[in-house]
Amino acid sequence: DNFSFILAYTYMDAKRTSNTERPELIGTPIESNAKNSGSTWMRYKFTEGALKRMSVGLGAIYSSETHPQASSAALNRYKATAPGYVLINAMVKYSFPIGKSREVSTQLNLNNVTDQKYFAGYDYGAPFAADLTVSLHF
Repeated sequence: DNFSFILAYTYMDAKRTSNTERPELIGTPIESNAKNSGSTWMRYKFTEGALKRMSVGLGAIYSSETHPQASSAALNRYKATAPGYVLINAMVKYSFPIGKSREVSTQLNLNNVTDQKYFAGYDYGAPFAADLTVSLHF
């Protein structure tokens, strides 16, 4: 299997159904809950030629708008909203055989490739980042 593809989607219309301390919040969205979210990831593994033992991947993460402080926004009809966003991630991996049963793999992950500014929870989300991992498999 040289090619793999994963696709996920979630619909979550989460709202408060009770609040004894502040009943005016009943029916308001739960903080930082995206109504629509999804992700996809594609990976291709080369098995022949000069690129044998190399894998490349590309993916995206989507989140619709959220209400980061729905409690505060309840009386203002949800004026406090964080816009939706799409993040793009990529990966390159190469494995080097060592002997008959061992290998060293190196993987470079590029997260938030476009350096998208977004709001995650109660703070800004992570900016572009690159992670390099070296692993010994035996």
